[in-house]
Formats: sequence, structure tokens, C-alpha cells
Amino acid sequence: MKPKKNKKENHHYIPQFYLSYWNNHNNKVWAYYKDSSKIPNPNQVHTKKILSIKNLYSIEDSQAIEAWLSGSPESSVGTVLKKISKGEPISNDDEDIIKFFLALLMTRHPRKDRFSKELANMIIESIPKNALAQTLPFQLRYSLIDKLNFHLQLRHIAPELLESWSFITSDTPFVQTIDITTRNRYYYYPLTPYVIAFLFSIEPNQRELVIHDPDNIAAINRNLADSSDNILIANNKEIFNAIFLK
Repeated sequence: MKPKKNKKENHHYIPQFYLSYWNNHNNKVWAYYKDSSKIPNPNQVHTKKILSIKNLYSIEDSQAIEAWLSGSPESSVGTVLKKISKGEPISNDDEDIIKFFLALLMTRHPRKDRFSKELANMIIESIPKNALAQTLPFQLRYSLIDKLNFHLQLRHIAPELLESWSFITSDTPFVQTIDITTRNRYYYYPLTPYVIAFLFSIEPNQRELVIHDPDNIAAINRNLADSSDNILIANNKEIFNAIFLK
């Protein structure tokens, strides 16, 4: 008799609830592997089968970290993403949850930057403490404190473009950059196919923007694609052609 398979051993470093926003009518996403072809040849893949590593968060067969990640943190973020996808206003607490989501994505990712606990603690001690942050593992605590000091801006795709355009996501769905002129450090990452979050070190003039220019969307998608390791995700396979064949 074969041993019963542990249901939690397949650990997603990009959460399935997040990927579900890119699902099509078959409950699958369009996935394109950059190393497979220079010309986009996406396939429909179930989210259970991608962006995961066996026992990534296991420690001596313990699934406690995976259970925590797939519990309260994902539930809180999921609630806010539902509000955003419906066009509902979000609160200051919701904004902190979105910042937490980026910190969580960057910290749980297998490609995350590695640095010593001593260095992280030195950085943490130099920043005003946050009550939530103090309950978290040190890498996530540092990343969260850093992101809480940033200013959120949501950018929505204009209604007239929704039938033809959307944002992609990927196996590394965040871009970090800096404006050399202003020294404004910022991150961006897609929340849904139609809304992308920007976090700025310098407060922007507007908290929300609507994107009417398809070239702007294409440029953001190209940057997301360049930042990815290999796997790109879209809700419409034609988006890949708009990125790579123009």
C-alpha cells in the first residue's frame, strides 16, 4: 500500500489565490516559458501545477510555515484584492495589507536576497518598530517595515482597453527600480490583470491613476517579463504577442 501523500507538500511561492485572478473560463492560466521559444507559445496550465516547489517551506517535515502562509496572511490579502477587483475604495489598513503582500512575495520567493540575521536586525533597530512586524520572521519583518514606509498608488487599465489589454504576472511578479533624477525608489507588481500597485519612496501626487495608453501597459508588461525568471502568466494568450512581437 502506497503511503498517503502529504496534501501540503507542494508549496506555492506565488499563491494560488493570487494566480486565480488570471484564470480563464477553464480555471486555467495561460503560461509561457521564456526558455522554450523566442516566439510566444503559451499553454493553458492549472495553477496547482506551476510556481511551486516540493516542501519549499518544510522544516524537518513540519508544515507550520506553509500552513501560516496559506492561512491568515493570504486570507487578509484576498479580501482586499476582491475589493480592488470590484472597484471598491480601500482603507489605510487595506493599503498596509497590500504592502504586506509585496513584502511576503519577496521574502517567500526562492530567489529572495539572502543576508545575515545580524545585518537584518541592525536595519530593523534603526527603523521605528511596527507592532505587526515584530511578530514576523526577521526577513519578512525587515521587508515589511521597509514597505510600510512607502506610498501606494494603484493604476487601473481604462474601461475602453479592458477587452484587449491586461497586465501579466510571472514567477517573479515584482519590479524594483529607481528614478535617477529624483532618487525616488519604487516597486510595482500586478494585483489583478487590470490593476497594478506601485509603491514609491516619495509620495506621488495621486493615489490612483487610470491608464489610457496601450503602449504604457505594454511597457509595464515588458518590464515584468524581463524581471521574471522564466514563467509568464496571462489571462489572454494574445497579450504575449503584444509584448514580444511589437
